[in-house]
Amino acid sequence: MRKLYTTLSLLALTAFGAVSCVADYDLENINTEITLGGDGLTAPLGYIEKVTLDSLLKETGDIIQQEPNGDLKVAMDSSITFKVDAINIDPIEDVIPELEPIHAYLSDKNVAFPEGFSLPEQTYAYEVEVPTYTINNDAAKLPDFRCDIVPSLGVKEFVEGVTIPADFVAPITAEGEEVVDLYFECPDEVSRINKVWFADKGAHISVTFDLGSLGSLAANNRINSLNVTLPDYYYLELNDDMNGAATLTNGHILTIDNHDLGDKTSFSLSAYLVSVDMSKIDPVEKDGKRVIEYADNLTYSLDYQITTKSGTVSFATTPSMHIVIDNALFGDAEVVSNAIELDPIVAEQDLSYRLNGLSPDIYTIRHIAFSDKSDIRLIVGDLGLPIEGWDDCKIVIELPDCFQLDAERLSSAATLNSEGHILTTTIGALVKGLQLPVAAIDFGQEGVPVQVEDIGDGKHNGFVEINDHLSVSVYPVFPSATYMLSEITEAMGTHQLAVRLSATNLYIIPEESNFIINEISNDINFSEKIEFDINDVPAELVSVERISMTDAEGEIVDLAIEFSLSDAPVSHLILRDFKISLPQCLWIEGENIDENNVMTISERSVDLAAEKRIHLTTIRVLGVKNMSVTDGQIAIRDSVSINGRVSIPKGEIMSGVTEDIVITPYIELPALYARQFSGRVNVQLDKYVTPQVIDLSEFTEALGDAEIEITEGLVAPVINLEVSNPIGAAVEGTLHLTAYYIDDSVLPLEVDLHVNAAEGDQAGVTKICITDDAANAPAGYTAITPEGYAEIFHNIPSRLEVSVTGGVGTDQVCTLPLGCDYVFDLSYSLSMPLALRGEVTYAGKFGELAGTFNEIADLGIQINELGLVIYATSSLPVDVYVDMTPLNAEGNPVEGLQTNVDGCIKGCDAQGAAQESKLAVSFSGSVAVLADVDALAYSLRLAAMPGSVAQLNANQSVSARVIVKAEKGLTFDIKDFLEEGSDDDDDDYTDGDDYYEE
Repeated sequence: MRKLYTTLSLLALTAFGAVSCVADYDLENINTEITLGGDGLTAPLGYIEKVTLDSLLKETGDIIQQEPNGDLKVAMDSSITFKVDAINIDPIEDVIPELEPIHAYLSDKNVAFPEGFSLPEQTYAYEVEVPTYTINNDAAKLPDFRCDIVPSLGVKEFVEGVTIPADFVAPITAEGEEVVDLYFECPDEVSRINKVWFADKGAHISVTFDLGSLGSLAANNRINSLNVTLPDYYYLELNDDMNGAATLTNGHILTIDNHDLGDKTSFSLSAYLVSVDMSKIDPVEKDGKRVIEYADNLTYSLDYQITTKSGTVSFATTPSMHIVIDNALFGDAEVVSNAIELDPIVAEQDLSYRLNGLSPDIYTIRHIAFSDKSDIRLIVGDLGLPIEGWDDCKIVIELPDCFQLDAERLSSAATLNSEGHILTTTIGALVKGLQLPVAAIDFGQEGVPVQVEDIGDGKHNGFVEINDHLSVSVYPVFPSATYMLSEITEAMGTHQLAVRLSATNLYIIPEESNFIINEISNDINFSEKIEFDINDVPAELVSVERISMTDAEGEIVDLAIEFSLSDAPVSHLILRDFKISLPQCLWIEGENIDENNVMTISERSVDLAAEKRIHLTTIRVLGVKNMSVTDGQIAIRDSVSINGRVSIPKGEIMSGVTEDIVITPYIELPALYARQFSGRVNVQLDKYVTPQVIDLSEFTEALGDAEIEITEGLVAPVINLEVSNPIGAAVEGTLHLTAYYIDDSVLPLEVDLHVNAAEGDQAGVTKICITDDAANAPAGYTAITPEGYAEIFHNIPSRLEVSVTGGVGTDQVCTLPLGCDYVFDLSYSLSMPLALRGEVTYAGKFGELAGTFNEIADLGIQINELGLVIYATSSLPVDVYVDMTPLNAEGNPVEGLQTNVDGCIKGCDAQGAAQESKLAVSFSGSVAVLADVDALAYSLRLAAMPGSVAQLNANQSVSARVIVKAEKGLTFDIKDFLEEGSDDDDDDYTDGDDYYEE
C-alpha cells in the first residue's frame, strides 16, 4: 500500500480557522508487516496520538490568544494612518512687485539744461587767385616744308624731242627723307608739356604730284604705291582719302596702293595735323629759357607708272612731287603744373550764441558737458573751378577758448592742439564735412550768470548769452597736377572759398555739468496698481481671513523700506512728509503704520555721499489677509502709493543736472511661504483618503486549501476604533468598514462619524466600539451596533477595508497648518472569541492513494467485503459528520464506486469530558474500479448544539485511528503495498489485532 495522509484530527480546528496549516501524518511509525489470518484481515492506515488545541496553535503568532480560563479568541491591535496630502499655497512672490523708479522733478520750472542748443550758422568767404600760364608758341610754328621731287626718267626712254610709241610703260620712282623741327617755350610754373593740340584744321599737310609736260603723252596713269611717314609723335586726320584710295595708319603714316588715275596727270592727298605727343620730351634750358626742342625725320617713297600714247617728249615742265606742312597754329596743351603756394588768408569772425531753456533757479553755470552725439560741422563749398586738386590745402580753425573738443572722437583728417580748441585740417576734409566733437564748454570757476526773461503766461526763461570770436586761416596751394591750358585759362582769376559753420545741436550730459542753484522743492506722487492672481490655489480654500507666512527657512520676514537715488546732481537732499501706502492684503506690524497699512515719515535728511541706500523703516510681515478665493484663484487687487516732498538745500552746488532725480523704492518681499491658514475650507476626506486594509491573511492562511462554508456563523467580534482629527474644525462623515472573507463573501458596515476639532497641537479624538453587545464597550467608547451585525458576521475576515467620507464643511471657520500632511490616525483592536453558532462544513482529501487497492481487486474480494473503520476520541464541543468520495487521477469521482459513512464523531459531554466514537466506511459498486482510486475526498460537517455557543478551549483535544478491513484472508507480500522506494522495509511489524478491535 502507499502511504496514507490523514487530517481528521484537524477537522474541527480548521473549520473554525483555529490552526495555521493542515498537519500531515503518514505511516512511517506504523508496523506494516502484517500476518494475515485465513478468516479475514485488518491493516492500519493511520494513527494519531492525542493532540490538544494548545499544541497545534503555537505557530499562529499573536493573532490567537488564550484567556485565563483557556478559552481561545482572535485578537489584533494596530492603527491605520489616513494621510491627507498637504494643502499648499505656492510661495507668494509678487505681493509687492518691483516698483518703477519715481522721477522727482526738482521744480515746476525744471532746474535743468535743455536737451541741446544751437550755434548760429555762418559762412566765411576767402578769395583764392588761380595762377596764369603762358606758353609761347610763336617759334613753334612749323615752317613750310616743301619737298620738290624730280624723278630720274631715264635718258633712253625720255629725251626731249624723241617720239614715243603708244602703249609704252614707263616708271617714275622717288624716295627720300627730310628733318622736321619742334620748338616750344615752357613757363616756370609748368614742369613739363605732355601734349600739344593745334588749332582746329589749322595745321595742314599736303602731298601733290604732277607729270608736267609728260602729261601730254600719258594715255593711262597708275600709282603703284605712295608712302609718307611722319615722326610717330605726330597725329593726323585725313582730309581727303581720294575716294578711298588713301589710308592713314597709326595717325602718322599716309599710304596709297595700286590706284589707277586713268588719264589724270596729277593727284593731291591732304590731312590735318591734330596733335603732337611730347610726353617723352623733357624741357631743357636754352638761352635762359625752358624750351622743348626736338628734330625728327620725315620719310617718303613713290612708285608711279605711265602708259603712253604716241607723241614727242617735251620738257617744258618736268614731273614733280611736293610735301607741304603749313599753318601749324597752337590750339591747346596738356601740361603738368608745379605746386604754387599762394599768400595765406586769415580772417576772424564774431561768434555769438545763446543757451535758452534754463530754470531761473540756476543762477550760475560753470561747466556744460556734451554727449558724443554733439558736434559742430564745418563744410567748404565748391570753389567753382573746372580743375581739381585743392584737397591738401591747409585750414586752421581757432574756436573760442571755452570750447573743448574731444580728440578721441575727432576725425583722423584733423589734428587738435593741446588746449583742445585749435583745429588743423584740409580743404579736402572740409569738402566732405568735418565734425568737431565738442566735449564741453567751460566758463571757469566764476561761471556765466543766468539771465531771466518773461516769456508770457506767467512763465520765465533762463538763458546765458556768450559773445566770442572764431578765427579761420587758409593756406591755399595751387596743386601740382596735370591740366589742360584751356581749363586753366577758364579758371584764371579770383575765386571764393566758402567755409561754412553749420548750426548743429549740442546735447548736454547733465551728470558732468556743473552749476549753482537756489533752494528748491518738489512734490512727488506715485501710485501703482497691484493686480495679480495666485493660481492653483487648493480647491479646499473657500475664503481667507489670515494666512501666516514666513520665508523659506521658516523665519518671520522683517521687511526694510528703503530708497535709492540716482541722477541726483547734489550731495544732500531732504525728504519731508512721506507717506508710503502698502497693499491692504499684507498682514503687517511696525512703527508709524496705521490700520490702513500707511507708513508715515515726517522728515529725513539724506547725505548721498554717506548713504548709498536710504533706510526709512522696518516692518514685520506676518502674512496676507482678507483675500478672496474664486475658482481656484486668490485675487490680489491693491496698490502701492508713495507721496512726499523732495528738497535741495539752498546753495547746493550741482555737479550734474538732469530733468529729474530718480528715486527707486525698495519694498520688495522675498518669496512668502504659507504656514498656517485661518478661514473657511471645504475638505472632503474621500478626495484624499485611500481606503486602508487591515490584513488578516496571517490568520486566514492557517485554514490551508480547505473549502470552508459557515452556514450560520461565528460569534461576532468586538472592534474598538479611535479616530484622531488634526484639523482645527470638526469632521463630519461616515466610517465605512468592509469585511472580505476567504469564501469571497463581503460584509459592509457604515458608522456615522463625528471627530472633534483639534485644539492647538492636540488632535481631536473620537472613540467607537462596534459590537453586538453594548456591555462589551470599554470605558470612554461609544458603543455602536450596526444593523444585523450579530446575524450576518459569519466568519473571520481575510481582510478589512476602512475608508472615510465626509469632511469639514464651509460653515466652520478653522485654523490649520499648511504645507504639511494632515494625519488622521485610526487605531483599532479586534477581539473575537473562537465560538461557533450553528454549522460549518469542511472539505479535504487523502491524496497519493494510486495503486492502494490494485491487488485487492485481483484477489476475488467482493466490494461489500471491504471497508474502513475510524476510531476517534474528541473533547471538541461539536459533533463531526463525515462523507467520503473516491477520486481518480483527474480529480473526478470514480464511476461505479460509492462510499457510505455510518455514524459521527461525538463531541464532549455536558461536563466537557471527551467521548469515543467508531465510524464504519463501506464501499459499494464494482470491485474492478478500485484500481482507479487515486484519492479519497472527504466532507466534514461540524454542528454546534442548536441555540448554544461552542467555545473552543486550548485544552480540548482529538485523536483518531483508521484501519482497512476485509472479510476474507489473502496471501501477499506486504511490501507490495508500500510506497516504492520506502525506507521502512526493515522496520519491525506487530499484529494489527494488538492495536485494533475488530
